[in-house]
Amino acid sequence: MVSNKDTPEIFEVKATRCRRCGGILLSKFGLENGMGHVCKKKSEEESVAHKIDDNQLTFYSMENKEENQNVT
Repeated sequence: MVSNKDTPEIFEVKATRCRRCGGILLSKFGLENGMGHVCKKKSEEESVAHKIDDNQLTFYSMENKEENQNVT
């Protein structure tokens, strides 16, 4: 291919934006997962940290418990 300094070379690259931070992803991992490896790790850590323990009650679960007691 003969290059002409007056004409820029044009090429296409597959890219997407990270679902978590909005950064541009170019890697195969990023394109397949929708987020980069750092954001994927942080997302997994956050989901574990936000998991409710089996013996922990939330306001929503207490509200449903009271409604069920009132029905019977």
